[in-house]
Amino acid sequence: MGHLQVRNLPDDLHAKLAARARSQGTNMSQYVTELIRGDLARPSMAEWLVTREKAWEGAPLRTIDTVAILDEVRDEREEHLLSVLRESHAMGKESPVTV
Repeated sequence: MGHLQVRNLPDDLHAKLAARARSQGTNMSQYVTELIRGDLARPSMAEWLVTREKAWEGAPLRTIDTVAILDEVRDEREEHLLSVLRESHAMGKESPVTV
């Protein structure tokens, strides 16, 4: 079995690790081993990106025109506000919307 020594571990980090290990009913060595095991069980970001790239290979690209979508939403909102103002004016009420 290999050994690992961590040098220059800040005191506050060491204290937090020790407290966490105690709260889990284990020692620091076992706790850190489980942290490393859990981390290594997941792919790194680079590995994950490679798998995503392969999964998306040949898939059609979708482009989203955010400016056009925002313009459309703003136009719809403006039309809604104008209709509320028109209805309010037609009914002789005070405007419920301040512009």
